[in-house]
Amino acid sequence: MDASHSEVRAIWWPTVDYEKCVGCQDCYNFCKHAVYEWDADAGHPVVTHPENCVPGCKACAKICDQEAISFPERTIWCTCGGGGEEDEAGGVAP
Repeated sequence: MDASHSEVRAIWWPTVDYEKCVGCQDCYNFCKHAVYEWDADAGHPVVTHPENCVPGCKACAKICDQEAISFPERTIWCTCGGGGEEDEAGGVAP
């Protein structure tokens, strides 16, 4: 990996439990970082821009009355180079 094109980035974004989600759109309307897009056919939010999520922010999960949104237990940091290189833990960086 070329160090001049790498960056340290948090792997942090919401996961929606569609079994619990009732399609109220609260998370979609609340998030000002455009993490979600609304899937009108399915009637629920989809995390389409996880890179926009602010590391450590759980605001959308806190406003979800159904507890349908979860986040990682802790923030995972990786050195990412834009090409999907493998990080130290063996995972593929975004």
